Amino acid sequence: MFERECGIIQRMLKEKQYVLTYHAFDEMIADDLNPGILRIILHGAIIRTEMDK
Repeated sequence: MFERECGIIQRMLKEKQYVLTYHAFDEMIADDLNPGILRIILHGAIIRTEMDK
């Protein structure tokens, strides 16, 4: 199931069908994430998944 959602997100990024709000951008800065994270989403791989208890 998770792979399907990842594919949808990747397709939307490739087709530029997303909006990065100012709030999201501020949160990325607060969490020390670079806007280059979009590139990671497009080209990265899931190597491990964990479930919350």
